[in-house]
Amino acid sequence: MKIAFTADIHLTNDPRHSSRSDALANILAQCAASRIDALIIAGDLFNDDVSNPGVFENIIRQFQPLEFPIFVLPGNHDPRLTSNLFSDELHLRVIEEPTLDSDHFDLPVLFIPYAPDRQIGAVLSAFKKELVANGFILVSHGDLPGQMEERNTYENGFYMPLFNRELQEFKPRQVFLGHIHTPYSNGNVHYPGSPFGLDITETGMRSFIVYDTKANEIERRPIRTNSLNYIKKILITPGSDETEQLKSAIEDWNNDWKQTDPMTVIVLRVSIEGYSSNRGAVESNLRVLISTSRNPIQIESIDTANLSAFNQEILIGAVDDLKREVNNLPLVDGKTIPERDQIFSEVLNLLFGGKS
Repeated sequence: MKIAFTADIHLTNDPRHSSRSDALANILAQCAASRIDALIIAGDLFNDDVSNPGVFENIIRQFQPLEFPIFVLPGNHDPRLTSNLFSDELHLRVIEEPTLDSDHFDLPVLFIPYAPDRQIGAVLSAFKKELVANGFILVSHGDLPGQMEERNTYENGFYMPLFNRELQEFKPRQVFLGHIHTPYSNGNVHYPGSPFGLDITETGMRSFIVYDTKANEIERRPIRTNSLNYIKKILITPGSDETEQLKSAIEDWNNDWKQTDPMTVIVLRVSIEGYSSNRGAVESNLRVLISTSRNPIQIESIDTANLSAFNQEILIGAVDDLKREVNNLPLVDGKTIPERDQIFSEVLNLLFGGKS
């Protein structure tokens, strides 16, 4: 059986946010084309409690007759979501109370919808006699304290936590959670992430999850969206190669989004740090270079507050030597904290009196 998972769509009737609907429609289209057996939405289908969920019904009707059921959990944004809000003709079910479903799946699925006073551990304990270690799927909407530190700015507060001790005690085969908008997997715990970046901090390619219960395999499938958000940082070191530094950064960025449709708009926030011998030209040069990118670029902001002027040409050779020394440090790129750029930036700050 193949089950698709998404969450945190935050649908609204506001036409300014139609891209959220488009992202969900793309998920449904992919599910229909690849013969998915069920789609589970793990909370926050809507941005707010709604009495007229027409925006969701209109999306579903595009795919009628729907060949797979849709299961929806209430989340902290739509905790009073109920099945009777939707037309009976639609092939969907809202899970309003904790439910162990063995009828619709070849592996039991324990659904734990969000409620303000509910604890995931308490629900697991209530179902303990019916749960087989490594023999059920857990689906809920909440936080992973101590396991995932990165949080999205769209969500304030701490909701319905799932603790590591509970994972060790009850041993679900796989866990799928909504609430954190960042796509994330660690061991058998997975956040699909929001299908569309709701603000600039929700960056990169969006995806949904397909779980093959027979093979016990997780696959992330990219969602086609009309725009993607990226936050990028450039460290400039003084010298004649400053334009080349900008070009190199943009080449790396283009690699990040080369799998996207060429018409996908890249919404970009850039911060430029370090020291420049021609500070006044850095931003304008960057804008010119960005305009040659494969995708259309929408610049949200370029922050040069931490870029300092450097006019000590006699020291440029020393800066180059320092950079080579940092590059030769035995670090693992992308896995070492601090990273090379952070180390080099601190060295420059110490030498030239910048911020530390």
